[in-house]
Amino acid sequence: MRVLVAFLVILVGAVSALAENDKPFRWKIQYFYDKDEGAFAISDLRFSSPERGIAVGQIVDRNGNGKPMSVITRDGGANWTQVPLPDAPVSVFLLNDNVGWMVTGKGLWQTDEAGRSWKKVKGMRGLKRVHFDSETHGWATGAPKLFMETADGGKSWKPVAGIKEINTAEDATYFDWMEWATPKTAIVLGAHVARRRVLTGSWMDPSTLAATREWPGVSITLETKDAGKTWKAATVPLFGRYHRFRSSTVYSASVALIRFVNTFRYPSEVYLVDTKGKSSSVFKQANRKVTDLAWVGKSVMLAAVAPPGKLHQLPVPGPVHVLTTIDFKTWTEMPVDYRAFGNELVMTTFGADAWIASDSGQILKLSQ
Repeated sequence: MRVLVAFLVILVGAVSALAENDKPFRWKIQYFYDKDEGAFAISDLRFSSPERGIAVGQIVDRNGNGKPMSVITRDGGANWTQVPLPDAPVSVFLLNDNVGWMVTGKGLWQTDEAGRSWKKVKGMRGLKRVHFDSETHGWATGAPKLFMETADGGKSWKPVAGIKEINTAEDATYFDWMEWATPKTAIVLGAHVARRRVLTGSWMDPSTLAATREWPGVSITLETKDAGKTWKAATVPLFGRYHRFRSSTVYSASVALIRFVNTFRYPSEVYLVDTKGKSSSVFKQANRKVTDLAWVGKSVMLAAVAPPGKLHQLPVPGPVHVLTTIDFKTWTEMPVDYRAFGNELVMTTFGADAWIASDSGQILKLSQ
């Protein structure tokens, strides 16, 4: 607790980088796929430098058919180039300005041309994300109970020994997010999904959804402090699912995002985590569904949408909202382009630069 209090005191006394400028910062649309042929559902967005970035997803037509597509930039998002993809993407990882990997529904692909072309590395199903610390060595998360390591660029994989400590059913366990705070320390988030009560009504019926209560599951974390040589597992019962975990490069603290699957009082909740692992709830609002978050300098920013009433689990797009804080007590709504909307948002940063992509085909940048 003393560490957390001291951390908050430092933040309160700090002057936010956003407040040091005469012009207020706002989120402006850099890219908007607005064509009759379909909607560009962006699934992931990454930057390898302030200039180079890539967004991957699918152009979905009115019949629900998807066309894998990406857009890439070499000037910080001022201009974006559309590049077709060989398979439907799930996520993307960039090692540097040239080399990166893309996870798809059928396997793993690699680029050495900054996303302009891709070659298939491995045919695998169930992958969710990858992280590489070199062109040969990396890790992958997914389902069922998938946490693996490679030493040859993704051609072959072996299970990470730490998952043997987790006593959960394989077919109901998954690993998703991986956050590297330093080259030696990282945390992997996963869960064992609790069985749900079978509903008899329509999933579109509000009365049916209101009766679908949130059931507790098992949250799983895997942590390393020696660059991935060993991983320590921990499990805890939890309502909702850990969705994101972001560590600050400025302060010794992290923020965690929990999202709730079924009807719950809040669609999401944000926690502040200190160096000893102690957490405290710092944000939850019934009218803000947070889907991603990030540290931007001394501030934490939340990418959220306004859900359709209490039925926040419906896939209905809403207006984009971004909230920020430096003291974790007062949250301020930032100016956002009124045209920005979506159901799922992804947020990425590089240094002091930050971007948000929506599943409605928009990319926004933090600008003055």
